[in-house]
Amino acid sequence: MRMHHLSTALAVVSSATLALAQECPPGYARPGSINWVKCDSAKNDTLQCATLEVPMDWTNPTAGEKLNLRLVRRPASNETENPKSIITNPGGPGASGINNLVEGDYQSTFGDNFHFISFDPRGVGLTTPFTCPKAGPGGSYNTEEGLADAFTAQKNQSDLCAGANYITLIGTAFVARDINAIAEAIGEDGLIRYLGYSYGTLLGVTLAAMFPEKVDKFILDGNINPNDYYRGL
Repeated sequence: MRMHHLSTALAVVSSATLALAQECPPGYARPGSINWVKCDSAKNDTLQCATLEVPMDWTNPTAGEKLNLRLVRRPASNETENPKSIITNPGGPGASGINNLVEGDYQSTFGDNFHFISFDPRGVGLTTPFTCPKAGPGGSYNTEEGLADAFTAQKNQSDLCAGANYITLIGTAFVARDINAIAEAIGEDGLIRYLGYSYGTLLGVTLAAMFPEKVDKFILDGNINPNDYYRGL
């Protein structure tokens, strides 16, 4: 998504419009438990990094297996008093939030009064990347027979990938819980400020539906239809 087109495709999600709430189990993160350290890159000498430990399985958060979320932050201007953080997701699903934040320049669009935080969602990049074997080549899209072959190949591929051991632990609802954990762990006010593009808009809508009382301001650019997505349309 092109950030300079933001004004033409905004959707602001308000907690007042959402009725469903889902609380995370207690004990998954402590406010202020993130320790930021400098991790300068060639493109940004102010970049900061951190790691946040969250449950691998949010439906059983007291189980032993944990997941380390790798976080990056572009800090606000030193002149900003008590800046708040905006958590970002570039879309996909499958796009790296870390690469997007390192390569992008959010401050030039939104100003430097906010910290911008991103991470690689579950199954992506530095956070337990999801891989599965190739099922084989498909057909050409130029003929009816080829299209049918391509459809069969894609279905075989999805069935093969669905058999992965941790496929149920990397879905949108779990990533939404991870974002809530980040918002609590950064030690600000516990509210979520979020910026999402493309699939990131679906993630934002899911996040707001699960935690309406935590929503401060959401910006969703390039919206997709969540009903169609969840119904597989």
